[in-house]
Amino acid sequence: GYDGVATRAFLEQVVGRLRDRPEVASAAAARRLPLDIAGIASAEVRVAGSAAEAEGKASTVRFNSVSPGYFEALGIGLEAGRDFRGADDAQARPVAVVSRAFGARFWPEASPAEMVDRTFRLGDQEHVVVGVAADTKISDLAEAPRPFFYVPLAQSSPGAVFLVIRTHGEPLGVLPLLRETVRSIDPNVPLYSVKTMAEHFELGVYKQRLASRSLAVLGGVALVLSVVGLYGLLAYFVALRSCEIGLRRALGARAVDVLRLVAGEG
Repeated sequence: GYDGVATRAFLEQVVGRLRDRPEVASAAAARRLPLDIAGIASAEVRVAGSAAEAEGKASTVRFNSVSPGYFEALGIGLEAGRDFRGADDAQARPVAVVSRAFGARFWPEASPAEMVDRTFRLGDQEHVVVGVAADTKISDLAEAPRPFFYVPLAQSSPGAVFLVIRTHGEPLGVLPLLRETVRSIDPNVPLYSVKTMAEHFELGVYKQRLASRSLAVLGGVALVLSVVGLYGLLAYFVALRSCEIGLRRALGARAVDVLRLVAGEG
């Protein structure tokens, strides 16, 4: 029963109340999280003067919709400019925070401070860059920095969102507070998929873990097959040369000599 306006109002109340609590260091809301197995949204952007724009093409760049305080809550540093503010709402001019890799791709000659106040087009809207954020891992821990940008949650149409809370103590210790805060605003809104960032990142690297475990299992199978195959070949070799081995033993060969012969063939 929530539309975009009601969702934004609800999130502002929840985040605002959480920030006032002493056990909460910072709180924010976001459409997606880094290393989210659900994936990250992407959009076509046009940057005046870029190589893609010169060819009449749009560049596809991934992005996230976040509320003010997201960068502090996630520990993402701002290299220039500012974070989003409460005034960056649906009635204000569209703004964005771009990653360092975004600026390096579209404005390679500019420093982070010089990227502030530059513009790019997202659909039919022109967005003004108000900040430059440090690069982060988006989908894969092994990926190189990729262009990325953030838009205010208040200037988008959020559906399901993540609440991001940085605490002064045990992260899950604020869970009762979080449940109480949400219930006091709307008891019909449930909390789900509550986890620490460490648990979230564990899910985010499941592909790598699955691949490493699969390689370990396949490596073990290959090792067993190699041992069995080697044993079979040596057994066949010894059977063919049993008469020769017997003759060698009769002529004075020691057991270690025969073993060295067989091992050398192995």
